[in-house]
Amino acid sequence: MDNWIKVERGVRYREHPTRKHGVPRRPDRYYVIRLAVDGVMRQEALGWESEGVTLEKARLELARLREAKRTGKGPRSLAEKREINENRRKADEEARRTAEVARTTVAEFWQNSYWPAQGHSHECHCYPRSHLFFTTRLPMQAGYFFLHLLEELKW
Repeated sequence: MDNWIKVERGVRYREHPTRKHGVPRRPDRYYVIRLAVDGVMRQEALGWESEGVTLEKARLELARLREAKRTGKGPRSLAEKREINENRRKADEEARRTAEVARTTVAEFWQNSYWPAQGHSHECHCYPRSHLFFTTRLPMQAGYFFLHLLEELKW
């Protein structure tokens, strides 16, 4: 078992056996915080001192988590904080994809998605009926319609 050194209630560290850091060249420290979440004691890692984690940052993070637990606002643990950030990142990515699809025109869809999926090369001089229909029969203005608006047009 590692030798943890308790700095204060809820904050402790262990020293790396060989790696040195800082001006006095003391051993690098790995900070963790301990707190109770839903009646279960949890130990959550903050990181190495050489990567920017200090005793002050550990104290501040522990104080934020305790305040969130006391008030009921915000994440109560670092795991909850990571989960919230991951969900926010996924929601932003989904919104970005939806907006990208909403900005796609019929002509862009044809060139980038439909035509390449058909497996035809542009060097081939034997165009299928669908290509002829798109280039000759469909009005030129239809290429500028956004795909999400086509449902509203009720062609």
